[in-house]
Amino acid sequence: MVEKDEIAQNRVLKIITENTKHGISFFDRDLVLVACNHRFAELLQFPSAFCEPGTPMRDLFYFNARRGEYGPGDIDEQVSQRMALAREFSAHKFERVRPDGMVIEVIGTPIDEGFVTTYTDITELRKAQKNLVEAEKMASLGSLVGGVAHEINTPLGICITAVSHFQTQVAQLDARFRSGEITEDDLTEFISTAREATQLLETNMNRAARLVKSFKQVAVDQTSEERRKIDLLKYFEEVLVSLTPELKKTRVKVNLEIPDGLSMDTYPGPLAQITTNLIMNSLIHGYAGGTEHEGAIRIAALQEQENRIRIQYEDTGRGIEADALGKVFDPFFTTNRDNGGSGLGLHIVYNLVTQKLAGTIECDSKPGSGTTFTLSLPVS
Repeated sequence: MVEKDEIAQNRVLKIITENTKHGISFFDRDLVLVACNHRFAELLQFPSAFCEPGTPMRDLFYFNARRGEYGPGDIDEQVSQRMALAREFSAHKFERVRPDGMVIEVIGTPIDEGFVTTYTDITELRKAQKNLVEAEKMASLGSLVGGVAHEINTPLGICITAVSHFQTQVAQLDARFRSGEITEDDLTEFISTAREATQLLETNMNRAARLVKSFKQVAVDQTSEERRKIDLLKYFEEVLVSLTPELKKTRVKVNLEIPDGLSMDTYPGPLAQITTNLIMNSLIHGYAGGTEHEGAIRIAALQEQENRIRIQYEDTGRGIEADALGKVFDPFFTTNRDNGGSGLGLHIVYNLVTQKLAGTIECDSKPGSGTTFTLSLPVS
């Protein structure tokens, strides 16, 4: 009876494993294949001969290495490295990108008899996430456009008012001149009005021009893939100007502590996106919109090594709970979903820092004590 139950259980287990979308393999303590399902062979494109019980893991590694699955390099060394890791029998989880572009999530779980590994095709998931990240970037840029357009309305409105007033003064002076009633006081008053109007026009046109220049530079950088050398202090100042519409809605001040002349050869667009996302994250999460409480954001930079620059971003906001701190860079993780938070802002920051800028980023925070992000970036 017990034997029949075991046979039935094994049959059910086989049906389950053969009908799942995940590839499954089981290797014993000698790293020899005990069992696998057809999805394992299908996902990893192994010939059926390699999926028979008794196949050494080393043979599978050599097969992969010879067909270029592990990239260029010495095949024996590639296999030896992977065998050494396998002998550790430790839990592991990673993503593997195959030469055809397929992304496979690999999760290994050690058991007493060896370890079980699952393989899942997450190619479409990663594509969808990438599209969402790009959409988030463009939404951020769209918000920037709307904010700058609104901000430019103020100096332009002042200029229009000044010109209209000046036109009235010109018309009145012209009428008095034609009637022969013009006096020295009229000319003196007109000159004074003209001086005030031109000063007002110059000040506000310069203000509008600066906004347009900063927005243009930041917007171009955010959509450009080109590297260039930037002065960090000047560049952060431009980014802050482009964020003026958002910062003006709050009681949060941003202070820059960056030495003159500190520069780096990098991708300015990702750096601007990182700064924008960190500031918006502080305003939304650290200060709950920033309208009720005063706050301060500090951005400091220094050259910590000959070829590295450290950027420290600090806010004095409400901080992050301990259970959420380890998830802040995870895609779609947000504590503000009820208010439309996408959970992609800091995920974008992490990807830009680690992938595009080849740097590192760490987050440190305690509830009620603000949040600090520390970036280490290459000088060039």
